[in-house]
Amino acid sequence: MNPNLSPMSNSGVTLKVGQKVYFKYNGKKKVLFVVTGEEAGQTLDVPKLIRERKKELEND
Repeated sequence: MNPNLSPMSNSGVTLKVGQKVYFKYNGKKKVLFVVTGEEAGQTLDVPKLIRERKKELEND
C-alpha cells in the first residue's frame, strides 16, 4: 500500500519495521524515515518530520 498522506490527516496507516517512508524534495524522492519499531502504536506528526528532514538535507 502506498498511501498519499495529506497534512492534517489521520490516515491510520500501519507500517512494518524496516519500511522506508519517502517524500519529495526539490523534485527528487528522499527518505523521510525508516520505521524502527519505536514508533509502534504512535501517531506521527508527518509535517513536523518533513520540516526537520528538509533542514537536514539543506545542511548537507
